Amino acid sequence: MRIRYNFNMVEIALATAVIAIGISSILVLFPIGINATRAAIEENCYSDAVETLLSIGLLLGIVLLQIFFPLLVLQTVIRMKTS
Repeated sequence: MRIRYNFNMVEIALATAVIAIGISSILVLFPIGINATRAAIEENCYSDAVETLLSIGLLLGIVLLQIFFPLLVLQTVIRMKTS
């Protein structure tokens, strides 16, 4: 003897509605994730640019210090000798 499972239209409609709500809830999350990813990439690019500018400024400062510090020392030595 075979067991038969009979579903009526109300049960099928409810199951379809639950599945549709679940799928639409998952699909709503995709644009939020895409926007969050885009914002994170943009923030990372900005921080990389700032880091690059700071390192260039630091290197420029070191180069200028190496150029002008001996001149400052020389100027101080000359002042001390003439005093």
